[in-house]
Amino acid sequence: MWPLPPISGVSIRYINQIVLPAAKIDTDDYFTIPIRTAREGTSALSSFVYRVESVIPGGDIARSTFASMARDDRANAFLLDFEFLREERFASFEDAERAADRLKNLENEEFESCITDATRELFH
Repeated sequence: MWPLPPISGVSIRYINQIVLPAAKIDTDDYFTIPIRTAREGTSALSSFVYRVESVIPGGDIARSTFASMARDDRANAFLLDFEFLREERFASFEDAERAADRLKNLENEEFESCITDATRELFH
C-alpha cells in the first residue's frame, strides 16, 4: 500500500440558499449583514453581492459571500456561502480532522451570527 501524501490544508464550505416568501422584504429582518442602497439607502434593492475574506487570529482564513439570487412576485432567494480553511502541513490525519472540526464550529458560529430569529423560523 502506498503512503498517503502529507496533508497541507483543510477547508470546509457550506453554501446556503435562503428563500424568503415575500416579493418586497427588508433584509434587516432576516440577516444581520447590512445592505445599503444608493442615495443613503433610500433606493430600492434590486441585487447585491457582498464578499469578504478574513484572517482569524491563529491563522484560519474565512471567506464569506452574501448575495441576492432569483426573485419573482412570490419569493426572494439569498445566498450565504461560507468557506473556512487552514493552510498548514499537518503531522497526521487526526490533526487535520481536528482542524476540520474546529473550522466547522467556526462556520456554524458565523452562519448563526448572520441570520435572525425570523430566518430561523423558516427552517421549522
